[in-house]
Order: sequence, then C-alpha cells, then structure tokens
Amino acid sequence: MKPEILAHPNIPKPLHGLAPRTIFGATWWKNERADAIAKQESKCASCGVHLQDAEFHNWLEAHEYYDIDFATGKAVYKEAVALCHSCHQFIHSGRLLAVLEKGEISFDRVHRIVDKGLDLCFAFDVVPYIGLQPLVEYLGIPWQSFWQPDFYAPWSEWRLVVDGKEYKGFDTIEDWAEKYNAEITEEDRLLWSVW
Repeated sequence: MKPEILAHPNIPKPLHGLAPRTIFGATWWKNERADAIAKQESKCASCGVHLQDAEFHNWLEAHEYYDIDFATGKAVYKEAVALCHSCHQFIHSGRLLAVLEKGEISFDRVHRIVDKGLDLCFAFDVVPYIGLQPLVEYLGIPWQSFWQPDFYAPWSEWRLVVDGKEYKGFDTIEDWAEKYNAEITEEDRLLWSVW
C-alpha cells in the first residue's frame, strides 16, 4: 500500500489535456493499465483493496502518477498506478466536485469517497493536496490540513516529461480558458499572473 498517493497533486492548468495516454494512444494506455494491475496483484495501490472487494466498482482504474516540480514547471510521468474508484476520485477532487455540482453523482456517494480518503490520510499521516479543500468545504467536513507548493513556475515554462521528452501545454491562461470555455477566476489570476 502507498496511501501517500492520495496526496498526489492535481495536474497544473498549463498541462490540462496533455497526458501520456493522449500522446501515445489507447493501446499504449491499455497496456500501461494492465501492467499496473498485474504488478499490484489486482489491488488498489493506495488503500490495498482487491478489485473484487472494491466499493462502487469491481475493477481498478489507472492513474497517471507524476513527479511534479512546481518551481521548475516540470511534471515527469513516473508510472501508471491502479486505484479503486474511491481512491481515484479522491485524487481527482476538482472533477468530483464538478460532477457533484452538476448533479451527476450523489452527495452521499461523494461523502463516502472523501471520508474513506481522509480516513486513510489520517491513519497514515498523509497530508492531502490543497486541491481537495474546495470539495471538503462543500461537503462541510472539518478538515484543515492540506499541502500546497511554495512557488509556481511561470505558465509558459510548464512541460510534461515522458521518457525524457518534453511536451508543452497551453501558452497562456487565456488559451486554457478558451479551450475549456472556462472563466478565469481571481484566484487563477493571482496564482498565474504574478509570473
């Protein structure tokens, strides 16, 4: 078990939509996923549950695990890890909050996912990434301990690194907002415009 995976940060916005699976395609990703499940003996890398005993789905999902250096703007792909649905959703808390707000998932289910993740964090002294905070606050869970980077590289310096090769994401926050038809928040401006 590696419960520290629950503290995996969200992919920084300059790299949204850029991932090894989009670069190398579905067959490559299918093989990565199968290798991860086999390597982990069909158990979730984070909580250790066997896929047959996993809540919600009796299969494992694959998660792209990165070493992210926020100061240099590098996200280095390390490996695929197999996760149960709950642990995977916990890591992708921003997406989970979005589907909850759209009514595509029940409040109860999200609460169970977050409770399980926070219980693991507490039990193994793992501090979750700050990206989880909006979801925790939305659910009304009194959790205060999150980690966040001290420094963010300028938007234009961000690169995804796979097998030593660098891939560039969005040039500007405006490009990102246009692609996703998203509003640039004041928090985004404060975080990204300083550089």
